[in-house]
Amino acid sequence: MEIKKKEPLIKKEFSWQAKEYRHYNRSEEWFWIVGLIIVLGIILAIVAGNFLFAIIILIGGVTAIMYAVRPPETLNILIRESGIKINDVFFPFDNLLAFSLQDDEIPHQLVIFPRGSWIYKSVSLDLDNEINLEELKKFLIEKLEEKPYQKSLTEALSEIIGF
Repeated sequence: MEIKKKEPLIKKEFSWQAKEYRHYNRSEEWFWIVGLIIVLGIILAIVAGNFLFAIIILIGGVTAIMYAVRPPETLNILIRESGIKINDVFFPFDNLLAFSLQDDEIPHQLVIFPRGSWIYKSVSLDLDNEINLEELKKFLIEKLEEKPYQKSLTEALSEIIGF
């Protein structure tokens, strides 16, 4: 009689909390530099006679400063059989193309790729330290294709300037 080893059960639900985005502490000099860039951009736009662009620079600059000062919200993340829920936004697995686990950074990240969305090309979620990466990967691979993820130029520049 042959004894079969039992397959370890794959966890069917994962939940954790993460910040909406990584918040960087910015020095007073950072705000002075951003303010100077905004003022110079507005002056150049006015000299070029492009008043609409000057207004866009002003609105964009004020928005960037407000975003830099605002602390990130805490997201409640839940992954279960039917899909991924981030606060009140639900992504059924049928509406997702793929996932990627970024374990080369701390904190580790889960990146999901929504299907047919021009707003969300990818959604990055910081993982809690208590989430078992292997269990999460086994669970997700049953539902989605795993796809390598390369940061876009915009993401790389955002990290360099502290966003």
